[in-house]
Amino acid sequence: MHARDSVWAFELTQRAGEIAKRLSVEQVKFVPGPLPEPDVEVAQATPHGPPPPSPEHVAEAARLASEIEDEDLRKIVTKTIENALANAPDDRSF
Repeated sequence: MHARDSVWAFELTQRAGEIAKRLSVEQVKFVPGPLPEPDVEVAQATPHGPPPPSPEHVAEAARLASEIEDEDLRKIVTKTIENALANAPDDRSF
């Protein structure tokens, strides 16, 4: 497989076993070379912004921030946690 340059080829070679396993092949080899042009359109940001937190996210954020005594700080932390939970990537896609 081609990599952008020798540095990337080296880095990817260090993880070749893991990559081969994920690709369900015996082995992979990386060498510097030309990369194919992407033929997919880059996803554009939605005009609606990030998804709103679900009721579960709101409840979990309130629980996590409940021990903060300062009310203003607790509100800020709660809102931050709500947004982080709502925007967390789905880690079950692999």
